[in-house]
Amino acid sequence: MNEVALNQQDHSSQNTDKIGTLRLSVPPKMMLLIMAVAIFTAEALVMVMLGMLDLEEYWVETLLDSTSLLLILTPVYLFFYRPFWVAQKQHEKQIQYLSQQLLKSAEEERKRITSELHDHSGQALTALQFGLQTLKRCMSKEDGDCNRLTDNLIEQTSQLSDDLRSFASRLRPETLDQLGLVSALEVEFKDFSSTYRHIELEHRLVRKEDLAGRLSGAKELAIYRVCQEALTNIVKYAEARQVKIELQLADQKIILQVEDDGVGFDVNKYWFNKRVGGIGLLGMRERISQLKGRFTIDSAPGEGTLLTVELPLAKE
Repeated sequence: MNEVALNQQDHSSQNTDKIGTLRLSVPPKMMLLIMAVAIFTAEALVMVMLGMLDLEEYWVETLLDSTSLLLILTPVYLFFYRPFWVAQKQHEKQIQYLSQQLLKSAEEERKRITSELHDHSGQALTALQFGLQTLKRCMSKEDGDCNRLTDNLIEQTSQLSDDLRSFASRLRPETLDQLGLVSALEVEFKDFSSTYRHIELEHRLVRKEDLAGRLSGAKELAIYRVCQEALTNIVKYAEARQVKIELQLADQKIILQVEDDGVGFDVNKYWFNKRVGGIGLLGMRERISQLKGRFTIDSAPGEGTLLTVELPLAKE
């Protein structure tokens, strides 16, 4: 980044700092129009109330006074409001770019850790298990205590290897890269049902052949992560007994819906709560926003939760 760009960024940061906690929600052109209308209306009301002019001269005088006041206030718009607005938009773009890079880095790190677990830790455990089995064959059958200890170590090593594969799959499922979204979700749902037997999971997924080549890898990963995070939140917070998941195609879009019959929550209160403990929902929304999609949550205390994601499909 050159010196000019750095100076511009510093200037933008200074403007943002000046705003403080103030958030400008009205675009500059709209604000200028509001100022003009407000000034004209106020002037008209004053003229009517005071009865200073007759009806024929009233509009001319009002227009002249309003124009004068507008010209006086225009510098306020040009030198204060508009720069603050531009600085705020630049700041929002920087935050969005940063969140994109954080999500990208997180996925790359997950992929790296998964590769390390498969290539090194997994191989080391396989070699250890094979070594223990070889050791057992070399041991005397009469030594019952040592045989039992060896069997126990072999069983623990096998369990550790299974846990490691499960953990690696959780980080970055091989089925997603090798077989696609639908197969990865089917495996995820099967594991969920076997682990949380008290929660009934129903799912209806689009056919693999209908989705082939119509969804980018980034969108497949986003949908998979949203499903994964939604199920995690249901287990942690929802106290649900039933979950329904649908993944369907409609109007050149892929639509994901995750619905549970849990305790629900106040959505507006959640979004505006500065002390939210986790970033699960925020992360989901940011993932979908980056892909030009739509992310909505419908919920209320005691009424369950419906999460909906819509992403545009690639052209056939």
